[in-house]
Amino acid sequence: MAEEREYGLYGYRWVVLAAFMFVAAVTQLMWLNYAPITSQTQELMGVS
Repeated sequence: MAEEREYGLYGYRWVVLAAFMFVAAVTQLMWLNYAPITSQTQELMGVS
């Protein structure tokens, strides 16, 4: 038969998740800062 394995639940997983979410949010904010520059550059260079 199949063996049953017991996995432990650790409290620090929420800290790791929160840190990952923070890094992801900061990365998205950095991309949003480049959005106006991108549209102006497209107009300047004449590309779509």
